[in-house]
Amino acid sequence: MKIKFNKNEIDWIERTADIETTRTFQQFNHLMPLYKDATAKQKRLLHNQIDELIKLYDFLKTLRCKLELWDKRFDIDTRVEFKEKIK
Repeated sequence: MKIKFNKNEIDWIERTADIETTRTFQQFNHLMPLYKDATAKQKRLLHNQIDELIKLYDFLKTLRCKLELWDKRFDIDTRVEFKEKIK
């Protein structure tokens, strides 16, 4: 699979990742106060939601880092080939 991005597309992806990171923190800050007074079942649900937010944050952080490295190391108009993983 070959993907070609130009500079504007990479900038847009980075901005979107920044916005989603901010939304992730807002959701996290919203869930934490609820956790204190929750029942055991509610805590389990909140814990699962918090785990998903942490995974999302890690993905967004990795995405931004890779895009930043790619932007600095490669000519932005080159093609990048991703080999599909065989299951």
